[in-house]
Amino acid sequence: MYVCMYVDLKALILNNNQLSVLQGLSKLKELNTLVLSQNLFESLSLGRLTKLTKLSLSHNSLRTIPSTEHLPELKEVRLNDNKLSGIPDTLHLNQRLVLLDLGSNKFKDLSALCSLGDLKWLKN
Repeated sequence: MYVCMYVDLKALILNNNQLSVLQGLSKLKELNTLVLSQNLFESLSLGRLTKLTKLSLSHNSLRTIPSTEHLPELKEVRLNDNKLSGIPDTLHLNQRLVLLDLGSNKFKDLSALCSLGDLKWLKN
């Protein structure tokens, strides 16, 4: 699916589909909410969505967490019910993170969560 023609879009909600590819996402510079839950994504590139505050990719087939290091406004990340087994070292760079849902994945080691202790807004 191509979404690049909607460059002023603020919210993109495409949950409960059968999407596995989404092209042109990086062109949505005004996007603040992205909901792609309950699709077929195995991977996803988010690019530099500098205004994105909410990201929901739950109930997909993700094996790795998409890079969020260029998403400075990110506050909510929902990645539950995927096939994730690791947490990227860069997740702690999202200083505004308030909610991080990683439930129902395939984690065996959660030591990478220690780096998130510096996130003063992250709630428990």
